[in-house]
Amino acid sequence: MTTAEQRMSVGGGFSYGEDRDGVWTEGTSQMALLMKLLGKTKRADSLIAVIESQRSPDGGFYATTVRALPTGFVLDTDPTKPRNYFRLSHLGAASWAALAEGGFNPFTMTKGLP
Repeated sequence: MTTAEQRMSVGGGFSYGEDRDGVWTEGTSQMALLMKLLGKTKRADSLIAVIESQRSPDGGFYATTVRALPTGFVLDTDPTKPRNYFRLSHLGAASWAALAEGGFNPFTMTKGLP
């Protein structure tokens, strides 16, 4: 947790990588869920506030806070171009936001850790 906070925290949430180019909503939601499951509710609530700020007008969630967030990977079709998350509604972001808000761990199918 400390390493992730030190290397990937940005704008109150978490970036996809150490470049810290913008908040990655899906990853921030994953961290919010983990914080909630660990009983760190104050930190979880602060992350959920960041996630809520990324709600799109249609009720979904944007993948990122910036126009294009590099993942650190390249396109298979053109290795000179980065693979990005874009500021568009994203099912993964919405799914993890819902899991974080509800405190539901999809790996244990409970509201707890293994």
